[in-house]
Amino acid sequence: MELADSTDWFELWDRHAESERSVEPAPIPARGRLDPLTARAFTDTLMLQASPDTVLHCLYWEGYGSVSTDSGGPIVHQFGHDFVSSDLTIRQLMRKATSDRIPEFAHDDLGNFAWGTNLYPDSLIIASTEPIYRALINDPRLDTVMIRRESDLLPVSSGD
Repeated sequence: MELADSTDWFELWDRHAESERSVEPAPIPARGRLDPLTARAFTDTLMLQASPDTVLHCLYWEGYGSVSTDSGGPIVHQFGHDFVSSDLTIRQLMRKATSDRIPEFAHDDLGNFAWGTNLYPDSLIIASTEPIYRALINDPRLDTVMIRRESDLLPVSSGD
């Protein structure tokens, strides 16, 4: 399927359904929300490997209408975009993860855990201490791939 201009999820699905003669309804795009199984796996690992009250400094892209600057901190400019900053505990963040979108970036003060992603993430790049890393990569509920900085192409933000 060739696309000449920008498009959206539902147009792509309609074109796919037409070419495949499919009558199935369009799947709902994740739009930055974690599915319940993935959220549970993250919660289980992070609650065991770090304190549930560990604060993560989060950045939510300001361009989404669903981000309220009332609930977050100041708007900061990072990576060429404006983000609403918000500090959430691991417990708060994981509770929100299935009903609201996850932040594009999150990290703790000690450098034990961080993630970064593109807008409307369908995958996360995670940096963590070895125990958290091992727990995540060995969890059968998660699809994981190891990235090596020296040999893999990474987004600009991965060095932060």
